[in-house]
Amino acid sequence: VYCDMETDGGGWTELTPMIACTNLSAVMDFDVQAPTEGIDAECRPFTRDAGGNHSYHYTIPFAAGFSEFYLHEYVIKANSTGGGNTSDIYTSWVQTAWNLAYKAGGTGDVSFGSAEEMGPVTSYAATLNMNIDCATCEVDWPGMMTIYQTGMASTSFRIGWGEAGGQVEGWYPWWSGTIRVR
Repeated sequence: VYCDMETDGGGWTELTPMIACTNLSAVMDFDVQAPTEGIDAECRPFTRDAGGNHSYHYTIPFAAGFSEFYLHEYVIKANSTGGGNTSDIYTSWVQTAWNLAYKAGGTGDVSFGSAEEMGPVTSYAATLNMNIDCATCEVDWPGMMTIYQTGMASTSFRIGWGEAGGQVEGWYPWWSGTIRVR
């Protein structure tokens, strides 16, 4: 495990997709299920619906606890079939509760925070300066290395994501990069 001892006084533990799913036994769960879902060979969770809605979260146990996090070189990837089907995140709707990661009618979000809280601390929709609408694009975290505080000390980090609408669409909510917690 890599520890970042430079950023903002140090003390950061780095979580990678592989560490999350193999060492920490992360759990992928849904509130509204998509017909295509899973965790790929590189430990990246993914979903794709069939023209409906879906809402998921990926919970990473972290027994040492944390109250702050930041995303380092973090990237999500759209998981649509193309041919007019696109995955979308619009700045006009932001996920505020873990159990609902989409707005009916055609947009979703990818969000981050403590699993012990009712909803995320931040998200792509909250941080983007323009909408995302693409089939298979990779999207860098727009928040640079902003440090976010959770509302409480936590022992589980959570990523939430979802989509809505009539297109065949979804996300890899953790395509690459790392999550750093302390």
